[in-house]
Amino acid sequence: MVVWIHTLELADENGKPTGRYRRTERGGSWGPRALCDCPGGHASIEEAENCPKLAPEKRPAYMEQFGRTAEVVRAIERERLRQVEGEGFDAQHDSQHPVGELARAGAAYAFDAFELPCAKPPFMWPWEVVGWKPKDPRRNLVRAAALIVAEIEKLDRGTKKP
Repeated sequence: MVVWIHTLELADENGKPTGRYRRTERGGSWGPRALCDCPGGHASIEEAENCPKLAPEKRPAYMEQFGRTAEVVRAIERERLRQVEGEGFDAQHDSQHPVGELARAGAAYAFDAFELPCAKPPFMWPWEVVGWKPKDPRRNLVRAAALIVAEIEKLDRGTKKP
């Protein structure tokens, strides 16, 4: 069985490295090393995509999707960074919230992305109405994902507030 691990380096708007996005694929016969005939292959999808020896017919459809997925992940990362640096919602702050509260806030933004926008937050919104600041559907989904990431980070740290 072939196992491919695809790693994408993430960066902010200024090109500063901010993390990595990894995807593992099992059982496939393609990957960075299977895309061209370069000795030793390539270490990443990005490197393989830029190889002058890469024939268009060997380019998997996944490569195009991977680029879009990576952009979405970068948008979520930028939003999480904005929450931490711009709003002060860091690990210490997030740990003060009861279990699931950040995820409920994320769910509210996700819910609002496809409902008729209104000034009143959805029923699962855990905070005061003044904190409800919906935007356009895409922005709401990015906010939702970043809030869910904050909840996951809190779980990973093992901090729970009943």
